[in-house]
Amino acid sequence: MKFRDLSLAVAALAILSPGMSYAASSSSTLGDLVQGAGVDLIKPLTICIVTTCYLLAFYLVGVGLIRIRDATSPHHGHDKTVMSGIYRLIAGGAFAALPDILGSGMMTFFGAVTGEQTLDGTAPGAVSDCLASTSSTDNTLTCVAQNIGINLVPVGIKFMFAGAYIVGLCMIANTIHKMATHPQGGHHGSHQGKNFAKLMMGTVCCALPSLISAVAVTLGYGSSSVISPTGIAVNTSSVPSVLSYTGDGTTGSTLTSLDELISWLFVILVMFGVASIIRGLMHLNASIDGGGGKGGMASGMTHIVGGVLLTNGKLATCKILMTFVGSGMGFCS
Repeated sequence: MKFRDLSLAVAALAILSPGMSYAASSSSTLGDLVQGAGVDLIKPLTICIVTTCYLLAFYLVGVGLIRIRDATSPHHGHDKTVMSGIYRLIAGGAFAALPDILGSGMMTFFGAVTGEQTLDGTAPGAVSDCLASTSSTDNTLTCVAQNIGINLVPVGIKFMFAGAYIVGLCMIANTIHKMATHPQGGHHGSHQGKNFAKLMMGTVCCALPSLISAVAVTLGYGSSSVISPTGIAVNTSSVPSVLSYTGDGTTGSTLTSLDELISWLFVILVMFGVASIIRGLMHLNASIDGGGGKGGMASGMTHIVGGVLLTNGKLATCKILMTFVGSGMGFCS
């Protein structure tokens, strides 16, 4: 049985089953659409993948026991070895443990644990009518940026984290299945190296906030990073203090008057930063598959580092200004 065939069968069952399907809800803003996609799409997909892992665990353990029996029986040939059965037993145990290790096992769906891969409880912020007032153009732009920052950015970031989690879980499961069932031939070392790289990539995708936080610490942001392993500072009501800009009087009246707009632009950049990091992971994955080469690896690392800088736009601007100008101009406070 192929991993792809079993995955498609479980996905079809989930779509057809009324208990596991979710009807798309009506919405009026982009934030509502993203939040609805997270609840209506990603949650049942997670259930499909977890169910597939448990089914494969039973299947591989059964096949492994049969292979061990056949290999030790005098009535069968030597086409089946004991080690091939042991590999399948180990893979079956790994599949059974994988969902709970990554926080999406049976306890999650019985309500004891809330997995980070869903968007339940994350409602988009309320938007304002930016055309109703007769205020200046600057205030109108600030209103538009604020609407994006509180309505789309928080749920958009969590949606991307959830999508990366799904991809990572699939990548790990597929790699475990390959390691257990596919013979390696004469290039055992290179194949195993690629498999372990895939496992690492899948783990990174499942723990994307931790990767972003680790890179931010490496770049010197420490505890001031917008994204940490436990959550994100961006919320659906206001600008977080780590991204809030206030002019220090040295930047002139024009820049000082735009401090609120600049703050909301930093919030929006967080979402683009996360997108850049995911793009970098895609480049790294292509390099593992042999399609990107060294250029793909360099491009991936550049996207990841650049994305982390975007997620911490205010602190990045501070460091750049202090390096070239010698003054933080309000971005370091």
